[in-house]
This record gives sequence, structure tokens and C-alpha cells, in this order.
Amino acid sequence: MIPGSRVMLWANYRQNGNGQPTVSVPAPVDKSTPEAPWWYDYIAQHANLWASLGFTDILFPNPLICQGGNGPGDDGYNPFDDYDIGSKGAPTRFGTAEKLRRAVAICRANGMNVWLDIVNHQRMGGNNGIYEYRSATGEKSGRFAKRPSYFRGNPPRVPEDPVPVPHDDFAFGDELCPVNAIPKRAVWDGLIAAGDWLFLTTGTQGARLDDMKGMNTGFVHSWMTSEAMASQEFFGEYDDGNPDNENWWIGQVQQRASALDFAFQENMAYPMCMKAGGADGWQMSWMGTNALLFQNPMKAVTFVSSLDSETDGWATIINNKTLGLALMLGMTGLPMVYIKDWLPESMHGYALDQEINNLVWCARNLANGGVNIVYSDAKTYVFQRTGPPGALIALNNDIWNPQWTTVTCRTQHAPGTVMHDYTGKNAEDSTVDNNGNMTFGIPPAGNGKGYGFWAPAGTSGGITFPRLSCTQSFFGADDLDIGPATNGAMTVGRVWIDQHSSIEAELKVETGGWAPRKSRVTFQIGDPQGHLRGDGTVTLGDATIHASSSAGTTGWHTIHLNSSGLPAGGAPFTFKITYAAPQTINKEQF
Repeated sequence: MIPGSRVMLWANYRQNGNGQPTVSVPAPVDKSTPEAPWWYDYIAQHANLWASLGFTDILFPNPLICQGGNGPGDDGYNPFDDYDIGSKGAPTRFGTAEKLRRAVAICRANGMNVWLDIVNHQRMGGNNGIYEYRSATGEKSGRFAKRPSYFRGNPPRVPEDPVPVPHDDFAFGDELCPVNAIPKRAVWDGLIAAGDWLFLTTGTQGARLDDMKGMNTGFVHSWMTSEAMASQEFFGEYDDGNPDNENWWIGQVQQRASALDFAFQENMAYPMCMKAGGADGWQMSWMGTNALLFQNPMKAVTFVSSLDSETDGWATIINNKTLGLALMLGMTGLPMVYIKDWLPESMHGYALDQEINNLVWCARNLANGGVNIVYSDAKTYVFQRTGPPGALIALNNDIWNPQWTTVTCRTQHAPGTVMHDYTGKNAEDSTVDNNGNMTFGIPPAGNGKGYGFWAPAGTSGGITFPRLSCTQSFFGADDLDIGPATNGAMTVGRVWIDQHSSIEAELKVETGGWAPRKSRVTFQIGDPQGHLRGDGTVTLGDATIHASSSAGTTGWHTIHLNSSGLPAGGAPFTFKITYAAPQTINKEQF
């Protein structure tokens, strides 16, 4: 499902760690950071840079409004309302719905696949298991309200669903039960419908699925293969250091999802970095192949750090982290870089951007094919990528030795091939000898700098990426964030369109109760100067209307409806728009 030559950026982080209470990304609602941009604007501002560095995929935070709205702890893992993405009057911690859509569209304009962090396991913020939500038409009429019988617990709650690892199934609030909920399928169908709405609304391409040890695999597979989700990519958080167990879960969801490779992080990256220099007698030769990426490389999403590994203190990599990043970005699977490692110290990041930028370039241009381990000893681990150009990645964790380490190992290259270290650490190239071996130096290992990324000399080139359009839908109904079409004028929403972009629009309206020749709904798309950039009218005889146009200038384009002759309750509608956003945005446009 996941082809090679892709690198993901996990674009969410916590400012703190080490077991402290959660402090999510900086936000302008905090007194300490009133100058901070909304996180979605930060993503939009940096999308072009990240794409040019080589990132092909980006994981957004869970976009649902959380228990505390946009407070410091609302990092996406305490979701409250399945149909509020900062669209019911208040922004989430990360921004408003229209800022979310703009950020997604700008990432697409830079060729990136956009993933969402989906939390179907729990909800937080209810009143003893009762969840009622606002809508456009009422304070308690929002879609997918919940009752105690939807959640795990003592009656009137229901028994825990059959899940893969019950003893690791922590509630984390009110735990939803897609299988055991009463009435039957209320949660199962409700989560599928909410997922469909979310993916169509945002125009995204995939999702990370949170807490898969605590969710029924039959439901997870059904959710992934239903409605809009059927065309998405997924990877699950099945937190297990045994690659056999990770691969078992992938089988249980019928290969529909990949999995976060906890085995790689815990069995390879963590001991290599944190036991560097022989701490506890650990040796690099013990690293072996104890990871999902060696069992099922096309289903492995590798990582060195994450929100959880840093926060809960389990397998937290603090020392020599760039060595772990070199291992990850040289290996197979889909590597995922935690944005906190890239961010500057001023944003509570670790400022490893220069090392990450170089390694991402190496991963995109040099790391292809399978993996052959060609040399290992107590302090050194060298592996070859079998696909062209046949990169050789050398790692050394002898942090107490200030000297370079010299290694001779076999290669797949012909004698006389000149090999170059694309990290720039080695000033001299190395030539493959008549036996197909190569002798080269690995830099001193202090602070995780002991690595090289070798390939035949002469490889060059920048990172290219396609410019993609984005398709997003606006749904109007009396129980959603946008109300149904009603007699008179209404504003549906705004999208940020690039100058000269083509615009494809479609309005579909439910016409029940309409009167012939009287009932109609007209849409109009207005550009920043108020000029018309597409319109059409739905009548009883034509419930779906299409229109094609183009943008005259860059900026917010507003979607308006004007209706007449409708029933008292109005008419539910779907407005779908396909457009291209600009590739860049500046602070003045936030």
C-alpha cells in the first residue's frame, strides 16, 4: 500500500514532556504566546519548504474540537464533537475549519499527501456519558449525540468490546463500543458516517488510527473500507515491541492498514542511541532485524520519536538522536519524522533541522530497494540498499572514541566504482576495490554524528513534486455545523484559491417537498473583489448542477446560496468544490 521514496512529517507535537501535563502546540489564545500563529497557518506557511526538502506526506493533528476547546491540553486526543472542526463558533487548538481547509489545500498544492490523526477510541467532556452538541439550528440538535449505553462501563453502560489486548485497553475518558453499544450499530454506523463527513470535508488522503490495541478489528476494517475511507491510506498505532504481534494486527484488518513500527523504535533505534558507547554492554551487532520493516516493509511506518514516546517516558530517545534518524531514513518502510525534532528551540523544538534536511534528501534520492546488512560489530552497523543507486549506510555509536572509525565491507558495486558520502562528513571519496569491497571512515560518534550515507559519486538533483488540486465538500443540514438551504441568502463558507486556478463546483440539493417552477437554490462563488467565479441553479427537475470557472486573483473565495420556494425546514445540500491553492502564504495572509 505504501510505495517507496516517501517521507512523512508528523505535524503535531507537545511543548513539554517527561510526564508533565500536556501542553499542545503554541496558540494565540494563550497569554504566554499571543503572537503565535494558529497551527494550521504555520503548516500552510511552511508546506512549500517541507515539500522542497523532500517530505511527501504530512500528518495533521486530529481536527475535532476537544473537551477543553482550544486550551493548552487540547492536543487532539480528548475529542468531544465528531462534527465540529473549529466550525461551530470557536477554533480548535489548531485553528478554524477554514484555516484547516486552507492548510490542507496548500499542502496538496505542494504535492503532499495529507493524513489526519483519527481517534475513534474515546470521547471526553460528556456529562456522565451523555454528549449533546450544538448545530447551526440549535444548542442540542447536533449530529451523533451519545448516551451512556454507547460507552464501556457498568450499566447503563455496556461491556468492553472484544479487542485485541484487553489488559492494554485503557479507557482514556469515555470509551466507545462499536460492537456492544445499545442500540446495536449506533456507534459503529455513527463513526463511519462521521469519518465519511470528515474526509470529504477536509479533502485529505489518509489517517493514523489511534489506540488499535483497544479497538475491535472487525469494526476497524469495516470503518476503513466504508464510504470515503475506502479510498484512503491508513496506519494503526498498535503499540507493541514484538514485530510478530504488529504483523498479526495487520493481518487481522486484512492488510488494509500499515502499522507504526514500535519494534523498530524500541529494539533498534532506542538501544543504539541510548546505550551508545556500550552502556549495559549493548552491542550494535545485536540490533539485527528485530523490526516490522524486516517482516513486512511495505506495511511499516517507522519513527524515532513521537508525542507519546516523549511524553510517557517509554523508550524516549534523548541522546544521539540524529544517529537514530540516519538509521530510520536509510531503512525501508515509510519513515516518519516528528516535527519537534525539526523545530527551532524557540518553539520548544530540538533544532535538528539541518541534519534532518540532509537525511531526507538522502532518503528520497538514494534509499531504494531491500536491505542487506553487510557489516556489524560491537560499535558499528552497516547496511546496503539493494535498489539503485545502491546506497550504503554506515552507523557508529562509539561515543567515547574521538577518532574516526575505519571499516571495510562488501558492496554490490563493480570494482572501480567511486563512492561519495552524501552527508558531507567525509571529505574524500572511496573506491570499490577489485574484490567488491570498500574501505571508508565513519565520523566520531559524539552527539549522534557517527553516520555516513554513501552512494556512487555524481548523484545530484533537487526535489520535485507535483502541484495537486484539492476537492472539499460543504454539507448543509439542520444537525450540522452548516444549516440547510433556507429561503433567502446564506454564506456556506470560504476556500483559499490561487490566481488562474480552475474551479469545478457541484451543488446537490435534496428536493423533497419542492414545488414545480417555484423552488430553487442558486449558488455563487465570489472572489476577493466580489467578482463572480461560478454559479448555477438547482430546480426540482435538476437536483444536481455543475459549473466550471477560474480564479482571477489569489485569496478567499466565498460560497453563497440564494434560495426561494423551499419548505419551512429548508433543504439539505452538498456543495463540492475542486480548486488549486497557492503553494505559499505569508503572515499578512493569516
